[in-house]
Formats: sequence, structure tokens, C-alpha cells
Amino acid sequence: MHYEITEKERIIIVHDYIDDSLASNIIQNMLKLFKDDSTKKIYILIDSQGGKVTSIMAIYDTIRYLSCEVVTIALKYASGLVALLLAAGDTGRRYICNNSEISLFFDFKTNESAIDEILQDSSNRINNIINKLLNCFSENTALDIEKVRVLSTVDTKLSIKNVLEASLADKVIDIYIPFESKLKFSFMENLFRDKYYDRIIKELKVNKVIDRY
Repeated sequence: MHYEITEKERIIIVHDYIDDSLASNIIQNMLKLFKDDSTKKIYILIDSQGGKVTSIMAIYDTIRYLSCEVVTIALKYASGLVALLLAAGDTGRRYICNNSEISLFFDFKTNESAIDEILQDSSNRINNIINKLLNCFSENTALDIEKVRVLSTVDTKLSIKNVLEASLADKVIDIYIPFESKLKFSFMENLFRDKYYDRIIKELKVNKVIDRY
């Protein structure tokens, strides 16, 4: 991740598979921005299709801890448990783009990575984890626990209408997010990724979703 290009504008990008290392980096940056100025907004750009349960929940808990306004923006992807990070933003300041792909699919019975993570845990602990996740979704959206439970077992993209009605997000941004190119060499990939998000951030400023500093 390249936080140096966005730190002065209080933008954090949640990208790729969210593991412990990435979550730790994201949380450190959120807390640093909050310490620098607890009155200014923090923008969280979400572009991820999943990650470790504990890593995602650590980011979620940090978002909920912050007293400053947190603006969440789903770019191309906010899938499975990552959709909870979108819903955790301040009400009225949770955005999706025209072609964002949002789903709640995180069924432990069929999600291999989730199963691997908690395979050694007791059934009671697994049930506690699932119940906490269901409750968090219910508390941050217009969905009741049983509706979340059903949606979590269906591997399908939610329509914009469904996303708004479920209160996973509040507003749609009138821009289309391109797919990110996958390049062979890490240096070129990092260079492209900087430019990719730089272009998106400029579009978000034009649409007055992100403040200009």
C-alpha cells in the first residue's frame, strides 16, 4: 500500500485480501490521522473481495471507535465481510459507485478460507463469531439478523436498489470504476496502482465526495 500519496488528504485505501499485516497497517494509519486531527473526516476507499475474519473485524472496531466522521466509499468491490466496512461508515456518508460489486456472501459452510481460519476452534466459538458478525451487519444496516444470514449464504451481487434499501450504503456516485490491470512486474504494478487510485480520487473530488485540501 502507498499511504504516502494520500495521507495529507486523510484517505486510506483498503485493497486486496485483508490479512493481519494489512489490517495492522490500515489501523495504524487511521489512528495516526485521528491523532493528527480528531475533527477532520477520514475517507476509507474500499476495493476488496475478502479477508480474514479477525482482520476485517479489527478494522471495523477501529472505525466504530473513531469519533471523527468516517466516509466509506466502495470502489469496484466490497464483498462478503468487507461490505461490513462499507456499512460501518457514518450514516449519510457511505457511498457506492455505479458499477460497484457488493455482496454479503461469507457462508462459513462453503467459504474455504473462513473454514481454514476457524477449523481448530470449538463449535461454540464458531457460533459466537457468526452471531457477532450477523449482529454487526444488523446494527449497521436496515437488515434483520435472519435476512443477513440468508444473504450471507447466497453468492450473488446485490443491485444498487438492494444496497440502498438494505442501508449498506446511502448514496450512489455517478462514476464507473475501471478494473485494475494486473501487470507482471511488481515495480510497474505499484506504479500503475498509484496512478489508478490517483485518477479515482480526482474523480471523487470532482463529484464532491472527497473534500479538496
